[in-house]
Amino acid sequence: EEAFHDSEKLDLHYVISCLMLTNCNACGQIIEVSALNAHLLKECVKKEDYKQCKRCKESISAEIYDEHTSALACAPWKPAS
Repeated sequence: EEAFHDSEKLDLHYVISCLMLTNCNACGQIIEVSALNAHLLKECVKKEDYKQCKRCKESISAEIYDEHTSALACAPWKPAS
């Protein structure tokens, strides 16, 4: 277990090894992994480059959106039960 008694160690943890955080590949912002999809669709400065698949509800690059949706290879979205 790492101790985060100073902010420098905590910042290094966030940037290097925290499994709960990731960099947005579109804008570089560090965000929670669980919020990445919503970030790309609603908050990202590059949100115009992404569309939501109606089938799986994931954010898909606009460049490959037509290919993604026509392939029907993604898992259909199911609400949490």
